[in-house]
Amino acid sequence: PGDAAAGKAIYNGKGGCAGCHMVGGVGGKLGPDLSAIGVMRSPSNLRTSIVEPDAAMVAGWVMTHVTLKSGAKVSGIRLSEDQFQINLRANNGKLTSIAKADATKIQR
Repeated sequence: PGDAAAGKAIYNGKGGCAGCHMVGGVGGKLGPDLSAIGVMRSPSNLRTSIVEPDAAMVAGWVMTHVTLKSGAKVSGIRLSEDQFQINLRANNGKLTSIAKADATKIQR
C-alpha cells in the first residue's frame, strides 16, 4: 500500500524522476519508461531502484558524462561506442557524436 498522490509529488518534484523517466507519455527520455514498472518489478526491487539507483542498472541505459578538451561537458545515454567515438542521446532527444580524441574524461 502507498499514497499515489504523495508518490507522484515526489516523482515530479524533489525526487527529480521525471527529468529522466517517462510515465504515461510525460517526462524525460534518458531513463526507461516507467509506465508499467509496477507490474514488471517487485516492491523490493522498486525500493532498491529508488534508494540505490546504481545498484542494478538496466542494460542500454548507461548515463555517460564526457569532459571535452575545451572544458565543455556533455551528458547522455550511451547509444554506441567504439575505439574512436562515443554517441550519446541527451534528455532533449538530441544525438551527439564525440570523437574520443576530443575528450579528456569519459565517465560511465
